[in-house]
Amino acid sequence: MGTLSEIPLFNLSAVIRETGLTADVIRVWEKRYGIPAPQRTAGGHRLYSERDISILRWLVSRQREGLSIRSAVELWKEALRSGKEPLNQDRVEPISTLHYQQEDAGWLDEIRFRWLNACLDYDLRRADDTLNQAFASLPAEVVGIEVLQKGLREVGQLWFRSEITVQQEHFTTAHASRRLEAQLQAVSAPTIPWKILVAAPTGEWHSFPLLLISLLLNRRGYPVYYLGANTPMVTMEETVGKIQPQMAVLAAQRITSAASLQSSAEFFKECGIPVGYGGRVFNQIPAIRSRIPGLFLGEDVGGALDMIHQIRTAGVEVPDSAKTDEEYRGALLAYKKMRGAIDAAMDQHWIGTANYSSWLQISNLNLAEGIVAALELGDINILSADIQWVEDMIAYRGISRELIHEYLSAYGESVDRLLQANGRIISTWIEDYLSGRKTLPHE
Repeated sequence: MGTLSEIPLFNLSAVIRETGLTADVIRVWEKRYGIPAPQRTAGGHRLYSERDISILRWLVSRQREGLSIRSAVELWKEALRSGKEPLNQDRVEPISTLHYQQEDAGWLDEIRFRWLNACLDYDLRRADDTLNQAFASLPAEVVGIEVLQKGLREVGQLWFRSEITVQQEHFTTAHASRRLEAQLQAVSAPTIPWKILVAAPTGEWHSFPLLLISLLLNRRGYPVYYLGANTPMVTMEETVGKIQPQMAVLAAQRITSAASLQSSAEFFKECGIPVGYGGRVFNQIPAIRSRIPGLFLGEDVGGALDMIHQIRTAGVEVPDSAKTDEEYRGALLAYKKMRGAIDAAMDQHWIGTANYSSWLQISNLNLAEGIVAALELGDINILSADIQWVEDMIAYRGISRELIHEYLSAYGESVDRLLQANGRIISTWIEDYLSGRKTLPHE
């Protein structure tokens, strides 16, 4: 943007015509916030510069994105204090807790508490009324992050500890997603000619984080094509051909979907489309990032928005992923071929005992899918975090850790017997995990 003239040439009527604001609003903003700062003629009439008009337009744009005028002015002043020229930034910087009153934090906690209780009681009307109040009082970004996203994390922990049912967790997640989708529908037309495709890869059903970032990107002017959860790659080539996105954003929460994300990222790379990715598993196990041919967007929504802006405006080189060696490829082929036989061996080992129950099928499924994902990603050690999660979850449901360890030991023996040399990667990992020698991999 070129330098704007600061010569006072325009009267109040011209400013009203150029900004769409009323005279009363302009005068209130001037008195309360010191913006704009017009000069006066000898007769006392206000005169505004080209820069004054641009500042007012900038503030109006921030309001349309959901900020209150107080927050928009603070954002403007904060940018100036940091040495930035806000008018050179085509969109607002990501929302942060600095942009609403700090005393609102306690109120947000109360809103989140009320919303969660309403959802756990299956009280749809109370849940809607609570969020209506929140959306009417604060920007959608704040409600999405501070109420809905944090609330879903709390619900996830309650389910993990077996303190609520899976039905309560599903109801709460569905309600949060519907309300966010409604906000997404209400966003004005995009203004930035840079299309972003947003999707959860095959096997990833936790789509709320991607729905949230879709809303935030949309409110900043990006045209976003949100494809939702469990997006198959089979027909993605046709989809990409029709949308022609400039970027793809993907997310995964566990290593099983991280492996799917890796394949998706490879596809987009072949299409010449940069991939940005994130999710809980990449925060928990940073070593997985080296396996993805894309750009890690950061550990929170604000960091993701910053990175996407940087990719668009400055361009960032997409790194190649680490290569999987031949030993891993051989182990993967052998394990997939013998997976059914291993499951049958585990059934034979446990059937007829008091310990044979549905938890065995759950453990078989989670362990098998985790092993496939770890072999596809080329690092068996990343399986430790996933199995620890499964172990903790089952323990909360009354299954002793000793029994779980007995199960893992029997699984390792079956792998050794049926896969022989091709299974050493897996059985050695199980031995190390049970002995406590194996820790999470690091970057």
